[in-house]
Amino acid sequence: LGERFYRFNKYCLYESSVRVPMILSGSALPGKLRGQTDHRPAELVDIYPTLLKAAGVEVPPTSVGIDLLSNQTRPASFCALHERKDEAAFMWRTIRHKLILMMKRKPDVGKYTASDIKGGEFYDLQEDPQEWNNLYGETKAQSDICTEMTEALLKHLQAQ
Repeated sequence: LGERFYRFNKYCLYESSVRVPMILSGSALPGKLRGQTDHRPAELVDIYPTLLKAAGVEVPPTSVGIDLLSNQTRPASFCALHERKDEAAFMWRTIRHKLILMMKRKPDVGKYTASDIKGGEFYDLQEDPQEWNNLYGETKAQSDICTEMTEALLKHLQAQ
């Protein structure tokens, strides 16, 4: 609390809000994973299938998360913020880069397209871990990465 002028809430998509450490421990944790740090993108939805697998329970095929005790991975982590009634914000984060898109809010998340984008933020987390230098639309090299990430984020939304 207090980062980026968000004194009384966490309603933002910056690292201080969305990047929360997760610690897994216990006898169900495979020995090869004990004491290890895992930098794979993980989301809250991953806890459900991970705990089911650890307990020996079959994960329903409709489950959207991945088993964090396996080798499964995703290309990026996703987060959504619907703070305003007419605008939605979506984050797509890889280990190196973060894209935040502000979009005209729609009732059906699967219907978002590039024409709904109102603006964005793009950060190189390796060069700017505090996310102070917004590169959205800045250079050709950054623009190519941003375009790829925008396409991946829109594809992810449309698959929901």
